[in-house]
Amino acid sequence: MKMLYVRIVQITACSILLSACVCQSTGLNKYVPGLGEIMGQIAMRHTKLWYAGAAQNWELAAYELKELEEGFEDAGKFHPTLKHVAQWLPVLFAGNMQKPLAHLEQAVKERNLAQFTQNYDALTKACNTCHRSTRFGFNKIKRPNFNPYSNQVFETEN
Repeated sequence: MKMLYVRIVQITACSILLSACVCQSTGLNKYVPGLGEIMGQIAMRHTKLWYAGAAQNWELAAYELKELEEGFEDAGKFHPTLKHVAQWLPVLFAGNMQKPLAHLEQAVKERNLAQFTQNYDALTKACNTCHRSTRFGFNKIKRPNFNPYSNQVFETEN
């Protein structure tokens, strides 16, 4: 009987350890992109948004705008804080980006190139304001002046 009890304890202990290993290993396998990686994707979307809007490809511009918004959401979700920044990043993003993004969305919906250009520049300015407030002011964003995506057609076929 004592031997049976020892076996049950051993099996229970092994089960607990194996469960802990499985739980821990699945947690370790979850990839979380770094803030720099997310910001790199945001920069890519910013550039593609410019070329889509400049070509008046409003469907593509709307898509890139949504992807840009999702990038800011992901940045705040996965990296809500930075050591040297007192404010939560989702709050900082909302305060800087919400208005320019909403105005850009309206310009895209209205298919208004002049408003798109003005609001794109306002978004770019907001990016730089955010960078300065987080001590990343050395990372200055501007309107692109050449298309690094030569494998993508931005013009519509109409």
